Amino acid sequence: MPSPETEVTLTSVVGADYSNTSLLEYLCGRFRYRTRDAWQKELALARLMVNGRPAQGPTRVKKGDTVSYTAPRNEPEVATDIRVLWEDEYLLVVNKPAPLPVHSDGVFITHTLINLLRQRTGNGALNLGHRLDRETSGVLVLSKSKPVTAKLMAAFDDQQLEKWYFAVARGEADFTERLIRGGMGKDPASVLDLRQKLYPAGTPDTKESATRFLVKERLKGFTLFACQPLTGRTNQIRVHLEAAGFPLAGDKLYGRDDSFYLEFIKHVKAGGGQDFSGKVEHPRHLLHAWKLTLRHPVSGERVSWEAPLPKDMEDFIAAHR
Repeated sequence: MPSPETEVTLTSVVGADYSNTSLLEYLCGRFRYRTRDAWQKELALARLMVNGRPAQGPTRVKKGDTVSYTAPRNEPEVATDIRVLWEDEYLLVVNKPAPLPVHSDGVFITHTLINLLRQRTGNGALNLGHRLDRETSGVLVLSKSKPVTAKLMAAFDDQQLEKWYFAVARGEADFTERLIRGGMGKDPASVLDLRQKLYPAGTPDTKESATRFLVKERLKGFTLFACQPLTGRTNQIRVHLEAAGFPLAGDKLYGRDDSFYLEFIKHVKAGGGQDFSGKVEHPRHLLHAWKLTLRHPVSGERVSWEAPLPKDMEDFIAAHR
């Protein structure tokens, strides 16, 4: 997607937690992707409004107020080849390309899967039933109406839910099958809030996690795994692969130190996109949501979808056989 600089207006509604605070405090607390100094500069440029009226940092906001922020944006390029795998009157199932964030996050506001699909379908009620990382490709299910969204999310808590991923990991595995389990929690040695670590099962302040790994093919310096997450923790497969000593190929966060990831984020924010100057094995991490089976949120029938391996993963595998 081309990235011309365009002016975008973002709005948010003040919640109870920020009622009767200054606009500046609300911005700093609610939208941490900008520093306090950066928000003060945006306020000085008269880019903020409260309930449709120009506002400054000291302006008080209360629960229910609408805050608008208008500014030029030049978002990084994303993949836009979103292919429909299946649909009915309730659900839309797509093969998500990578890199493409599924919803607004940090520097990505309009270049997201949900925004692109709402525009293409003309359905503003379209909602995500679950999420995939920006760099993860594969099966993604959306609901076509708000009432179905809650039922779809509940389907992802069903014990009969079955998910399979393909992952290319660094290193040649010396096993054919392994079940990795334990508690996932924040890594105290990391300065990054999002970095997780695997602990022994039952460790306080952690969440139970388990993934089944099957070796599909041993490559030169890498291993192709079929991965079945038995729980649904954020970054679970990536954390478990790192703990097993086979970090995901192309991953900038796991299997590397904090400084590497921070350098990558700086690179993306500066408009550098996914090309990280050959510092990783592949421009994106090689994780693909291959197969998903669940109970249809309306009919109750078991339904299953598959997304074929994307070309970049096929090419990488072929090059390392």
